[in-house]
Amino acid sequence: RNAFEKESGYFTAQLGNGKYWVSYSSLPSTNFVSLFLYPHTSFLIAMDAFYIYILVGLFLYILCLFPSILLASRVITKPLEILTRSIQQFAEGDRNAKVQFKYDDEIGKLGKAFNAMVLDNERLKISEYELRLKNKDAELSLMQAQINPHFLYNMLNAIQWQALKSGNREIADMAYSMAQVFRISLNRGKGIISVA
Repeated sequence: RNAFEKESGYFTAQLGNGKYWVSYSSLPSTNFVSLFLYPHTSFLIAMDAFYIYILVGLFLYILCLFPSILLASRVITKPLEILTRSIQQFAEGDRNAKVQFKYDDEIGKLGKAFNAMVLDNERLKISEYELRLKNKDAELSLMQAQINPHFLYNMLNAIQWQALKSGNREIADMAYSMAQVFRISLNRGKGIISVA
């Protein structure tokens, strides 16, 4: 036992014509040491085979893991690609670009938020269009309200002058009287109206 420095360990030894790996371990509560001799070349061959098995096992593990990684990546990236494509279509002017997702995960929530934004945008566009139409209608009505009395007043004056030219004084007087009524309505009761 004094020849061994530690409780257990290994070393190489030359015994006869061969080289051996010697592995030793002290037996507890005794002065005995157990020895195990293994031919050096066999041990190296066994170690080489062990490393080859480890490498082959790792290669097979990675090979089996690769499709799983691709599948998981595809499951995650495909919805993102669809969402990105829809956002690009919306940015290019397709205001009906919407996204449909099966799941209610984070990407599905992004898709729902995008769809809500598209609907809000469409509602705003319609309400803005309706507001513009109402504004145009109001402008047209205002212009018609301003044009109609002027048009009628000018038309009556033209009738008056045509009647005077033809020598029909009675029709000229009626047209003049009607024109005066319109003039008063245009002036809103005032005696003078500005050009503006």
